[in-house]
Amino acid sequence: MLRFAINQFIKSPEVRVILENGENLGVMTRDEAIKRAQSAGRDLVLVVEEAKPPVCKILDYKKFLYVEKQRLRKAATSGRGRGGELKELRFGPRTGGGDIDFRIRRTREWLSENNKVKFTLQLRGRELAHPEVGLKKFDQITRELADIGEADGGVSKMGNSYSLTFKPKK
Repeated sequence: MLRFAINQFIKSPEVRVILENGENLGVMTRDEAIKRAQSAGRDLVLVVEEAKPPVCKILDYKKFLYVEKQRLRKAATSGRGRGGELKELRFGPRTGGGDIDFRIRRTREWLSENNKVKFTLQLRGRELAHPEVGLKKFDQITRELADIGEADGGVSKMGNSYSLTFKPKK
C-alpha cells in the first residue's frame, strides 16, 4: 500500500514546495506551505523525504495516489525489474523453414532486449503419432540461437504440445 505523509503528518519544520505544474515556490516553513495548499484547495504531499530540505508538492492527494498506483502496476506488469517479459511463439511440425527462420529472427531481437521466449509446438491428429518431426525443429532452433540464448530447462510436454523456453545468455 502506498503511503505518503500529507499536511500535518509531515515532520520536517522546513520544506521545499513545488506546485502541480512543477513550479518551484522555494523553501518555507511547513505551516506556511500547508496554508498555501489549503487556500488552493489541495494537499501538501511529501514526495522526497531524503532531500535537504524535504520536497513537498501541492496537489490533489487522491488523484496523486491513483496515478502512482497506475504507475506501479504498469511497472510490475512490464517486468523490467524481473528480467524482461515472456514472449511466446507457436508453430506446428509442418511449419515451413522460412517461417521458422522468421521466428528465429524475432527471437534474436527479443533475447537482445532481455526477454525470455517460449516456443510451443502444437501437435494435432496424426501428428501426435510422430512428435519427433516437430522436435527436430526444436533442435534446429536451439542450434541457431546458441550464440545469443540458452534453453531454460529442457523440452516439456503438456497435453498435445511441447514447449521450450529460451533465456538470454549472460
